[in-house]
Amino acid sequence: MSKVALVTGGNRGIGRGITEALLRAGWRVSIMATRPAPEDVLAELRDGIYAVGFGGGQVDITNGKFVFSCTEAYRVKDGKLGAPVKGATLIGDGATALQKIRAIGNDMALDPGIGNCGKNGQWVPVGVGQPTLLIGGLTVGGSAA
Repeated sequence: MSKVALVTGGNRGIGRGITEALLRAGWRVSIMATRPAPEDVLAELRDGIYAVGFGGGQVDITNGKFVFSCTEAYRVKDGKLGAPVKGATLIGDGATALQKIRAIGNDMALDPGIGNCGKNGQWVPVGVGQPTLLIGGLTVGGSAA
């Protein structure tokens, strides 16, 4: 059975230290949103994409590197939502992504559906959800819609 922790203030100070220690100890950590509304998080983004939905991906459990496909994403310039981006992917590694969180929205929610995760025919049901996040340093791939 896995251990789960909900951490408030987990993106800086002592909360961040606690979050990192729990992650190293093998806990699943959710950082609770106690900050700005999603539109305020978006307003902080100077150049990037706003990824609304994800339709699949993979994680290398030996090093935390991930690739996720966006089912819905938009270009953002100077905090303004722009044109849709077709086929966008987000690439990075979990530990670095956690360290590069710049803002956490106040809209924490879990998807009401149940997804599946697995390989080689071994699948387990999983849940997914998070607040709006502003993360720097991810590699973004895609093309204009």
